[in-house]
Amino acid sequence: MEALGIAKEFEKEGARRQAAEDSGKPGLFGSLQADTLWSKDEQRHLRAGHHWLFEFGDAGDGSCIEKTFELAPRKSEEYKGFLFYNGDSAIVVKRWFHRVDDDASGRTFVEYNPDTMGKKGAPPVELLFNSCKLRGVFSAEKFKALVPPALEGAGRTRTRGAAVRELQGVSEVRHLLAQETDDDVRHVCVQAGATTPSK
Repeated sequence: MEALGIAKEFEKEGARRQAAEDSGKPGLFGSLQADTLWSKDEQRHLRAGHHWLFEFGDAGDGSCIEKTFELAPRKSEEYKGFLFYNGDSAIVVKRWFHRVDDDASGRTFVEYNPDTMGKKGAPPVELLFNSCKLRGVFSAEKFKALVPPALEGAGRTRTRGAAVRELQGVSEVRHLLAQETDDDVRHVCVQAGATTPSK
């Protein structure tokens, strides 16, 4: 009986993951279950359901899926440094986001810049991950760009998106994740059996 319950949970998790994977596409944002710390700076934000944010990239065909793996049961394949099992997909990332230190809620992010945020001599950050870690997909409505004051004037004379792209160096563009989206993603991470990453 217990084995049947475990099988049903696996089936539910697979269906949930497939639904999230199917809804992901370039231009949307997503959450990835975090099993380790990206950096020591993350420690202040650690709590149940810890996750990372990213923007879906384009795999070259208009989708975010670079490769889907069709393997025999219990077989795995290593691809670009990641381990994949049957049904997993390699998801392309356009850019990662990093939580800012001055927001205790952990919902304010900036685009990750390896030149200023990465460790000297560290390997480049991968722009790929295994779909089995995908925990949420959402639009810019749920992950709003907070336009710095230096960009406000430019935003009045042309589209705000163009102004942000043109004047990005003027000030750090922050993004705020909606509270309900953060709560939903954390809940899914916990339901998937995520543990809080060790410090």
